[in-house]
Amino acid sequence: MKRKIVKWHLYAGLLFFPCFIIFGVSSLHFNHHFGFMKKSDDTRSFQKQIVLPHYVDNKQFSEEVRDSLQLMGTISPWGMANDSGGFRFVVVHPGCEYGITAHFDNNTVTIRENRKGFWPVFNALHAFNGKLPGNNSLLVSGWSYYQSFSALVMLFSIISGIYIFLKRKNERTAGLYILFSAVSISFFIMLSVWL
Repeated sequence: MKRKIVKWHLYAGLLFFPCFIIFGVSSLHFNHHFGFMKKSDDTRSFQKQIVLPHYVDNKQFSEEVRDSLQLMGTISPWGMANDSGGFRFVVVHPGCEYGITAHFDNNTVTIRENRKGFWPVFNALHAFNGKLPGNNSLLVSGWSYYQSFSALVMLFSIISGIYIFLKRKNERTAGLYILFSAVSISFFIMLSVWL
């Protein structure tokens, strides 16, 4: 029984290791804001000729233009504006931000693409639920399942790690003292924050 638990403990940890690293590093960044993790300033602009959809309202028009451009991302409601320069809106996803201006007079769309770089994508995976409008990728939508399973594996790893350690005859007492001390310190820190 112990041998099987050790095997499951090791292989499950290896399979979900990337998710644990993402959670750990991104959590540190959220608290300490590392300078090297800032988003890059890689911006380019280009134009495309498309058949603009019939305008009904801001949301419908923005979604149809995004889909006809085959872009993935959420449309930011506060980034919408309609004036003499055209209809402007912003499409955002973890790796990129698109500023889009639709010109009704000549059926063209100007796209300002701002790529965020590796670290913002890495950090965004911490809370990414796999739902990205305009996305058809099984890999992207499967992330939420991988994330959920990694939380279960983390719980299993903690419990099985304690079980494996307690089955060892030598150093059992020292291990129990360390475990009890860590749980006590954590409890008192949470209690001091709560009170």
